[in-house]
Amino acid sequence: MTHVLQNVVFPLERDPDLLPLYADPETWSVIDEEPVRVSSVAHLGNVLDRRSARVVAGRRVSFGTYFNAFPASYWQHWTSVRRVHLTVRTTGPATVLVYRSNGSGVKQRLETREVDGEAESSFDLVLDQYSDGGWIWFDIVADESNVLFRGAEWTTDHEPIRPRGASLGITTFNKPDYCVATLTDLANAPEALEVIERIYLIDQGTALVSDQEGYADVAARLGDKLRIIRQPNLGGSGGFARAMLETLDADESDFVQLLDDDVRIEPESVRRSITFGRYASEPTIVGAHMFDLLDRPKLHAWAEVVDEQPFMWRNLFQERMPHDFSVANLRQTPLLHARLDADYNGWWMCLIPTAILRDVGLALPAFIKWDDAEYCLRAGEAGYPT
Repeated sequence: MTHVLQNVVFPLERDPDLLPLYADPETWSVIDEEPVRVSSVAHLGNVLDRRSARVVAGRRVSFGTYFNAFPASYWQHWTSVRRVHLTVRTTGPATVLVYRSNGSGVKQRLETREVDGEAESSFDLVLDQYSDGGWIWFDIVADESNVLFRGAEWTTDHEPIRPRGASLGITTFNKPDYCVATLTDLANAPEALEVIERIYLIDQGTALVSDQEGYADVAARLGDKLRIIRQPNLGGSGGFARAMLETLDADESDFVQLLDDDVRIEPESVRRSITFGRYASEPTIVGAHMFDLLDRPKLHAWAEVVDEQPFMWRNLFQERMPHDFSVANLRQTPLLHARLDADYNGWWMCLIPTAILRDVGLALPAFIKWDDAEYCLRAGEAGYPT
């Protein structure tokens, strides 16, 4: 049976600032060892829908980007998947090129295909040379006329280790508008809902999500998947602990996926993190990254650690963060090609297997600080990595 590991996607929103995270049609150079973008040709009008886009005649578009490159080193290190299949669908005269990188960010071309008409290009890729880092991605070059990119997926025939999906746990305090937007994005993402068993929205506020405009419609669409739970304001930790407890009691999921309330999510990332957790060789806490809500292509942290002296959490390579993908995209940033290991992940989006919950317990009652870092450290001492 074929399992989709990643869908190639484009932004949910018509926001040009988001484009560098999904596709890169720009020309880059290097000045004084720093990347410099020397073109500005990205255009929202070339994004046709969530899965397809136009590649203008004579241009080259790279999918070696944050959301659409395949993180080969993490899949090789944390899972037993060793063969991945890439399928790219196009219409028109084009060249499809597949690349890989190593842990230093040095790229190498793996395959080249010349296509025309309605074409489906398939590439079988082996994950056996990515121990220290590296991504795999593809570029499309349009020839004498425009090319329609009709979608792509990264798949495997390998069966997941854990059969069930995740329950989402969203803790909120007086952010009903954000919560309804998140629920709406999830309702519009059937691929994500396939691996989401339940959505627990822990409402600890006075401005209730259930009273927000648009809630009734999205609740009807989500049906029994959505459950609103009211409780006093016990902080983020208290809300997330309740979601953990509800997930354990229901026993219908192999994970709880914790989400902040004041966020804009990428549903494909939710689906990918759950999929990755299902394939992890051992129960593993799977973290996600946080971007700046007001400066969308800016990444706050790639991996986070806790120093013993002084005892404090911080970004790994914090002198290089935040990172702006509009200034230097993934292919131009060697640091992000190394496999970086973390001590913990913030609970803005974090997947925790129920096996770990049963072994190490619920969140520390710390209200809003240190609950996420402490939990991952506690799990690490019990032998569960992040």
